[in-house]
Amino acid sequence: MLPRPSTLPLALLLTAAACSTPAGGSVIDDSLDGATPAGMCGDGMIDEGEDCDDENDNPRDECTNECTTPVCGDGVVQGDEDCDDGNDEDGDSCTASCTSGPTAIAAISTGDAHTCAVSTGGTVRCWGAPGYGRLGQPGYDENIGDDEPPSDWDPVEAGPDVIAISAGTQHTCVLRSSGTALCWGYNSYGQLGLGHSMNIGDDEPVLDAGDLPLADLVGISAGDSHTCAVDGDGAVWCWGSNNAGQLGTGDTVSVGGSETLDALAPVDLPGAAVEVVTGYEHSCARLEDGKISCWGRGAEGQLGYGRPDAIGDDESPADAGTVDLGGLAIDIDTRHNHTCAVLDGGTVRCWGSNGNGQLGYGDTKNVGERKTPAEIGDVMLDATAIAIETGTAFSCASIDDGSVRCWGD
Repeated sequence: MLPRPSTLPLALLLTAAACSTPAGGSVIDDSLDGATPAGMCGDGMIDEGEDCDDENDNPRDECTNECTTPVCGDGVVQGDEDCDDGNDEDGDSCTASCTSGPTAIAAISTGDAHTCAVSTGGTVRCWGAPGYGRLGQPGYDENIGDDEPPSDWDPVEAGPDVIAISAGTQHTCVLRSSGTALCWGYNSYGQLGLGHSMNIGDDEPVLDAGDLPLADLVGISAGDSHTCAVDGDGAVWCWGSNNAGQLGTGDTVSVGGSETLDALAPVDLPGAAVEVVTGYEHSCARLEDGKISCWGRGAEGQLGYGRPDAIGDDESPADAGTVDLGGLAIDIDTRHNHTCAVLDGGTVRCWGSNGNGQLGYGDTKNVGERKTPAEIGDVMLDATAIAIETGTAFSCASIDDGSVRCWGD
């Protein structure tokens, strides 16, 4: 467990109470060699206003250092409590009665070397490699999860009502029900959107960084060195590294490392978006009409336009139109250099890099460099997909019967 803040030593308080200065100016010390004066919390006697008094400074026994009885929900494990997370939610790893229980997960996301999850109660926990503060545990530089369960650690202090999380290569972002968002971890390219390039979470609580200056967000995605978010009006905002046009600004100038996002303009898309996803050096948005728009690096076909050109580096994504899917998408995901979508009929189509069979077509040929996803056709699942997730070199589809099919490496 991470060390909890220690209680102020009683001796600091007792010194002032036990010493007085008489008229002659000399100091009289009647503390009886460090013993707690009578009538004070810690003297071993239950005085007026005290629930208990156990004459010690252990804050985790059956009497607190304030001489009150421990209460479930005060955030400190005391007495016969198994746990105490300071809330009355039953959906996290500590129940409302301060007993350990199973955690109901609302969202989970994997990065290159770390994983993060959000409970139904809004609690955030991350585990894996700690580099650059991406786990949100300041001052700790060892792996989490290799010899202890993540529940042994305090949750990431990401604020209240977290509903979604996205783990990028070396940074992490969360979305709250209020439409606000917060990012932490690696920040050399301004991917945290804070107007500087200092890492967050390595030696300070992630809340110290402050929220992104964007409102009414409904989705956020952390890529390799850039981040994108979509708001309730369908506008998409991207910041961080922009070497391949992955921000969709029509140039290759990075954003967020030396300027805040207050003046950031939304990406020019061919329609309003409902979802945005980010890969290594590209981004894709699912539009409200079910069409897909992608921009950034296209060398492996990950944009799906049937050509290997980058988009967004000297033109807007709107200029490129939408990807020819051969149908309308209900879900999309991308990671590293390939992209997959679930169409409204439950079929899956993937495009981009395929060196490990991550596209699922029975070969290792890239798709999207010369042919569009519509020309290649469906991944042969022999099942109806309802959602898709991709990793660095693999893809997984959630099937309508509750099963999962995965392919690649």
